[in-house]
Amino acid sequence: RLVRITRLIQVLRFQIFGDLLMMVQGTLGGFRTLMWCAVLISFPVYAMALFLRETIGASELPGDGGTHFTSVAEASFTVFRCFVGNDCTNSDGRPLFVFAAQDHGWSYPLLYVFGTIFMTFGLFNVITAIYVENTVAAAKYNLIYQKRQRIHDQAILADRSASLVRLVFRLWNERQERAAAAAESSGGAPEGEVHAIDSMPADPTMEEIFAKARLIQFTPSFIEELRNHPRFQQLLRDLDVSDEDQLDLFETLDVDGGGSIDLEELIVGISKLRGEARKADIVAVGLVMRNVQSAIANFEKRILAVLATKGVRSSQAREIRESSCESVGPTPTNLSSRYAQALSLSSP
Repeated sequence: RLVRITRLIQVLRFQIFGDLLMMVQGTLGGFRTLMWCAVLISFPVYAMALFLRETIGASELPGDGGTHFTSVAEASFTVFRCFVGNDCTNSDGRPLFVFAAQDHGWSYPLLYVFGTIFMTFGLFNVITAIYVENTVAAAKYNLIYQKRQRIHDQAILADRSASLVRLVFRLWNERQERAAAAAESSGGAPEGEVHAIDSMPADPTMEEIFAKARLIQFTPSFIEELRNHPRFQQLLRDLDVSDEDQLDLFETLDVDGGGSIDLEELIVGISKLRGEARKADIVAVGLVMRNVQSAIANFEKRILAVLATKGVRSSQAREIRESSCESVGPTPTNLSSRYAQALSLSSP
């Protein structure tokens, strides 16, 4: 039996049972909320039952409408049936509060109306909203936990990265073969972005594939070809890279704007794209920008000091800085080129 249970648990790990596991997780996670809901409902039920017991149930002639309120226990069960179970009848199926109105006045049916409004439209809606929220959160917790474990699992990253390198190398070889066939048929040279790689053994090892794949320069067209490949998309999903982040993959990874990236930039960039955006990522970008801004300010101070020794007035330096910011931004290269031009103009 233990072996059968173990096999059943292993079967439930398949993706087809994901919704079932989510429902079970949500049910277990919402059980505590359900218990507190029962406690919350018991307070108004008990208060109303105690009131009806001391009024209708304690009268000398309770009548047909008060026979179910002669004790606290029976009154509590009757109130629960009326306001929670929507079964406010006696043993003969006749409405209790109709007879209560006939025997004791219309104040008790009014109490029933206000109690129904409070329980149905007030308390039950609040309980339902909180219970649904907690159940959904508990159901998603398992998925979030598994995703977090995958992101921190270096073995998964290494395995998917190796599969990614093999796929890239295979598609690159196919791209080479197509380019060579096109060049042979046209009698010309292959396309400029297709670079030849030395021949490989029939069954190369992972080290040989990685050594050759490091020579590949990934251009926008090749990245687009990879992005449209189903296997490449699945590998990125396995690495928790969202489909939205796959759309502008080359623009995201080409940080220097050189028009191409290598294998290391591809793997490192994909590892940085895993999971949701975190607050630490935003803070890191802000700190880097602050450091760059401080470096530019210090660079400008040193340049202004040099310009002052060369006879360039501060008003001229300010005009140079403003023109640099209006063109492409106050980068050190741009500022230095403008200041060098000013130095050449100020030199005798």
